[in-house]
Amino acid sequence: MKRILFFLTLFCVTLSGFSQNIFTGDGDGFSWEDPFNWSYFDVPQFGDDILIDGGFVYYEGSAFETYGTLELRNFATVFAQGDLRLSGDLIVDVTSTIELFINEITVFTTISCDGNYFFNGSMVIYMPQF
Repeated sequence: MKRILFFLTLFCVTLSGFSQNIFTGDGDGFSWEDPFNWSYFDVPQFGDDILIDGGFVYYEGSAFETYGTLELRNFATVFAQGDLRLSGDLIVDVTSTIELFINEITVFTTISCDGNYFFNGSMVIYMPQF
């Protein structure tokens, strides 16, 4: 019985390592910071893998969070007005877009990735002051 319990626990822990926090849009429908927009009912935390499958997401940024992998697919758009740091990969399919907002030339909006970039989509840069 102890062996069965041990292997069930090990199996559950292994499966949880492969899960993604998926943007559902069930909260306000667009805000990264609304916990009801996510499948975990919590905003992505340090190391979380993130899937945005369609829809528009407004990301204001956090200088302290480093996420896992970010994947955009099926006409997903992320409008970033703050730095986005990833310890995993950045995956953007051909139908998806990342939009960056730069308000001042000395204050950059950056996307950094320790993994690989798989970028087949579009990037739009807004610079309203220039």
